[in-house]
Amino acid sequence: MRSLVCLLLLVGCKENTKKEETILEALHENQEKPAMIGSDKDQHGCKGSAGYTWSQLREDCIRIFEEGETLLPIEVDETDAVYASFVLFSLDESQAELFLPKEKESLILERENEKVYAKDRYRLDKASMILYIDGEPRYQEDR
Repeated sequence: MRSLVCLLLLVGCKENTKKEETILEALHENQEKPAMIGSDKDQHGCKGSAGYTWSQLREDCIRIFEEGETLLPIEVDETDAVYASFVLFSLDESQAELFLPKEKESLILERENEKVYAKDRYRLDKASMILYIDGEPRYQEDR
C-alpha cells in the first residue's frame, strides 16, 4: 500500500512539473525581447545611440555636434531644457543643412547671397550666425 501511495504522489508531482514547464515556456515566448544596445538604426542605417544623424548634404551618417556649427536658442526659459540646433555647410557653400531639435529631418537652405541662406520660413545670416524663423531671431552661434 505504501508503495502505491508513493507511486501516485510521484506521478502527480511529475504532471505538475510538466504543466509548470509548459506555462513558463509560453510566458517566455510571449515576452518582448529587449533591444540590443547599439541596434537602434534609422532608415538610413545611422545609429542614434552613438550620436549619428543622417546628413542630406553629405549623404552619410554624421555626428552633427562634431561636424556642424552649434546654434543655441536666443531666448531661454531657465526652467526648460536647452536644445541646440546645428548647421552644416556644403563644401562649395551653396547650401546649408539645418538640424532643428523638433524636426524629424534636416532642412536644406539655399544660398541667396554671400551672407544669407534661406528656405520658406527659415533664414540664416552667415555673417552673424543668427537663424531667423518667421522673421524672428531664434538661434545664434554658440560662442
